[in-house]
Amino acid sequence: MRIDWKKKSPDKYSMYFNCKTSLISTFQELFSDKFTFINNREISFCIDEKNDEDILKYCILLSLTYHDRKHLVMLDEE
Repeated sequence: MRIDWKKKSPDKYSMYFNCKTSLISTFQELFSDKFTFINNREISFCIDEKNDEDILKYCILLSLTYHDRKHLVMLDEE
C-alpha cells in the first residue's frame, strides 16, 4: 500500500494497493458510494474533499491483514 500525488493531477491524490489481491474489489463492494476506484489497485481522492477517516482506517487494516484474510470471499468477514 502506498499514497501518491502527481503533478499532472494536482487536485488529486491516490492510495494504491497490490493489484493481485481482492482488496479493491472488497472496498468497492463495501464503500462504492464513498470513494472513487480506478481499476483494481487505486482509490482516488480530491485534495479539497473530506474523507471518512474511519472507513480509510478500515481499508488500511484490511490491507495490512490481507494475508490472514485472503481465503475469505469478502475480506471483512469474521
